[in-house]
Formats: sequence, C-alpha cells, structure tokens
Amino acid sequence: MKKLFKTLGVLMGLLAWFSIILGCATLSKERVVALVGDDAILEEEVNQKIPRGVFEDKKMLAQMQKKELMTLVVENLLKKEAEKHKKTTSELLVKNVYRKIKPIQKKDIQTYFNKNKDRFKKMVFEDAQMLIKESIYRERKRDALSAYFNILIKNGNVRLFLSDS
Repeated sequence: MKKLFKTLGVLMGLLAWFSIILGCATLSKERVVALVGDDAILEEEVNQKIPRGVFEDKKMLAQMQKKELMTLVVENLLKKEAEKHKKTTSELLVKNVYRKIKPIQKKDIQTYFNKNKDRFKKMVFEDAQMLIKESIYRERKRDALSAYFNILIKNGNVRLFLSDS
C-alpha cells in the first residue's frame, strides 16, 4: 500500500511539473486565456466583468470576452509601462497620448460641419462649433489611445489563448 501511495505521489509530482513546463496555470479548473509577460489572465477574471445575462447568448459572450480580455491586457501593459518609467498610468497617458493629440483648428470644425450637415439641420455653424470640437477631440483621443495600446501590445510579449467559440 505504501508503494502505491509513493507511486501516486510521484505521478502527481510529474503531472504538476509537466503542467508548469507546458504553461498551465495550476492543476485546478483555472483556465489561462492570456499571458502578458509572465502574468497570467484567467478566464474567470474576464467573465467577472461580464453581466450574467450575456452568458445565454454564446456569440455575444465571445465578443464581450474578447473586449474584456483586451481591456485587462491593456491595463496590465499600462501598469507595467508606468512602473518601468516610474510614473503613474495617468502621467504615462498624458506624456504618450494626450499631449500628442493634434490641436483642432477652425478649418477642421468647418470641414466636419460641411460633411455632416444632415446631423446639424437646424443649427448654424456658430452654434454647432462646440459640439463638433468635442466630437473631433473624442475621435482623435480614441485614435491616439488605440495607436498607443497597439504599440504596447506589439512590444509587450502578449499571448492570447481565448477561443473564438
């Protein structure tokens, strides 16, 4: 009987060793859906951010899982980048994103107004300027953040394991 337990112990040790070598998180039911450097992101972390009702619709669930996973990946990369430069994430974003957003000129506002006249049917240009300026800024900010996040992902040793189903 002692020999059986000893053999079982050796087998469990080998199984644990192989799971570490193969990159599995643990022997439990935790499923790694991404690695950011050496940091694992578990499926449960992703699913915690998704409203419970979504789990009924598999297609919507898969879309939301991808979105939430990328949010967690970017948060992790931002935190690491900020630590590397001894800054807060806010300071990092100001330096690498917000300060680089091109200022909005009057001609940009006029061009936007002219291209979207149907949205401003009952407004004259002067009344629509603030709304347009805010819209252009949001668009530029979104594009700048996306570009910066793509650079972080490209340089961040990110591996994704979330299936498409």
